[in-house]
Amino acid sequence: MKAGVPPPDGLNRSKIVFTTCSDEVCQEMGAQTKIKMEKLPWERAWDLFKMNAGEEIVKSHPDITKVAQEVAAKCDGLPLALVTIGRAMASKKTPQEWRDALYILSTSPPNFSGPIL
Repeated sequence: MKAGVPPPDGLNRSKIVFTTCSDEVCQEMGAQTKIKMEKLPWERAWDLFKMNAGEEIVKSHPDITKVAQEVAAKCDGLPLALVTIGRAMASKKTPQEWRDALYILSTSPPNFSGPIL
């Protein structure tokens, strides 16, 4: 059995989609098409985050609301980050779980440079 994504060709018509903020990564990956996505303004970013985290959870406790805004702000208006982290937080129901997630986001390296081996 073979695993992985076959290289795109005329026969299999497969495509690989990836996201990055770096033109260098696009070059290294051999991107054929680039689509520039703008960051969302705060209000739209916050709405997108709440929609994915669950507005009822975000509003369930005043501490969660405050920390959720900080978590959403860490996503820096990036739609993919807002959706992904929002969905990951949808199961977190206590203020401590939200604070733990904020701590992880605050202490993780924001980006990587160079090849990852």
